[in-house]
Amino acid sequence: MNLDEQAVGQHNTFEVPEHLSEANETTSMLPLQARIKAKNPKVRFEASCELARDAKRLNELEETTLIKLLADSHPGVQEKALDILSALLQSDCKLVNEEMVTVIVEKCVASAKHKSKGVETLLSIAELPNAQQMIYDILKNFLCTKGTSAKVMCAVLHALTQLLANYGNPIFPAKEVLKPVSAQAGSTNLGVKNEAMEYLKEACRWVKEKLLPFVEGLKGVQQEELKKCFDDVKPEPKRFVKGLKMETKVAEEAGRVNVPKSEYLEAEEVAVLGRFSEKWCNAYLELKKWTEKRDKLQELLTALNIERAKPCLLYTSDAADE
Repeated sequence: MNLDEQAVGQHNTFEVPEHLSEANETTSMLPLQARIKAKNPKVRFEASCELARDAKRLNELEETTLIKLLADSHPGVQEKALDILSALLQSDCKLVNEEMVTVIVEKCVASAKHKSKGVETLLSIAELPNAQQMIYDILKNFLCTKGTSAKVMCAVLHALTQLLANYGNPIFPAKEVLKPVSAQAGSTNLGVKNEAMEYLKEACRWVKEKLLPFVEGLKGVQQEELKKCFDDVKPEPKRFVKGLKMETKVAEEAGRVNVPKSEYLEAEEVAVLGRFSEKWCNAYLELKKWTEKRDKLQELLTALNIERAKPCLLYTSDAADE
C-alpha cells in the first residue's frame, strides 16, 4: 500500500492499517518538523494538529512545508493547514506567495469539504497590502487558460465573486474579467455556467449598464436574469485592505481630505486639465473686460463638469500638448 494514499474505512473515517502501528509509535518520537513531513498520513495529521495548537511554533514552519500541507491528500491535514495559515495571517505574515495562493484555489476552494474555509483564507490574504493584484492575476490566468478543469474553473469563478462582493469593484475591477467570465456563462458544464452567472450578477450590481456590451452573446433568458440586478442598490465594500481602511478612517475623522467614493474610482478618466496650461492662465489674466473673464471661467467650469479628470502636471510642455 502506498502510504501517501488516504485510507478510508467505514463511515468515511480515516484508518491506518494495524501493521503500521509499531512504526507510528517510533515516528511519534521524531521532532515536529520531521513528523509534519512524514509519509504516514496519520502522523502528518497529528503533527499538523499539534502545530495548530501551539501558536509559538508557527513561525518555525517553512514556506514550502505549509504549501505541501495545503495540497495534502489527507483532508484533515488540509483543514489544519488552513487553520495554521489563518493564524499566521493574524500577524505580519510574509509566507504568502503566488504558489501558495494557486494551491489554495486548486486544492482548497475547489474542494467541496474545504470550499468555505478556502475562500475565507483567500479573502484574508486579500487584506494584505499589495496582495490584491497577485491574487487577481492568478485567477485571471486560470480563467483564460484552456486546460483549466471544470472543478478548478468553478473554484476560480466562485473566488472572483466573493472577492468582488467583499472588496468591491475599485479593488477587483470587474471590467478586467467580464469578457472571459461571460464566455464561461455559455459553458456546457452546468456548474461552471452557474458560477459564471453568479459573478455576472454581482458585477451587475457594481457596474450596472456597463456590463451589457460584455453579455450580448448570452441567451435571452440569461440577459433578462442579469437585467433584474440593475435595480439592486449599489453595494458597499464589506472588507478593506490593511492600511487603506486606517488611512480612510483617519481622513474622514480629520476632515482634511475628501475620501474618494467608489463611483469616482470607477469613472473613466477624461484628459481636460492639459487644455488649461500656463499659457491659458496668462491669457485669462490679461483680459480687461469682466464679460470676457466670465466666458473664460465658464469654459473652464464646463470642461471640468465631468466625473473624473485625468491627472496631469500643469504648467509643463507635457500638459500643454495633452
